Amino acid sequence: MMRVARNIALDHIGKAERRLNCSLEDIDETDLISDMNTEMSCQSEERFLEFCRAVSALPISCRRVFILKKVYGLSLCEISDHLGISSSTAEKHVAKGLSVVVEHMIKSGHSAGNKPIRQQNQKEAGGGE
Repeated sequence: MMRVARNIALDHIGKAERRLNCSLEDIDETDLISDMNTEMSCQSEERFLEFCRAVSALPISCRRVFILKKVYGLSLCEISDHLGISSSTAEKHVAKGLSVVVEHMIKSGHSAGNKPIRQQNQKEAGGGE
């Protein structure tokens, strides 16, 4: 019984040594890139869903103007003509929508940039890359 336990332990140590002696050339770069792309895709989807939640929380009139401006790219003049409101009202709705959405994204741990705020804060504090 002791011999079996000893052999199992030696086998485990041998496998661990082989893993430690693995060189960088042995690592498949395509697997690493694929893993990174998957992670970035998940983060992007998570941010988009959070953005959608933030926009859906806007009052309906503000939401309409915000979507026409930020998603469809209409000018304030086009929006005001389409909705029958003044350009200054459209501008105020866009400003309010932007403020609410940015605040929501920050509270949910996301920023206006590409990385979640938690990662940015770690990097600034010297804990990141």
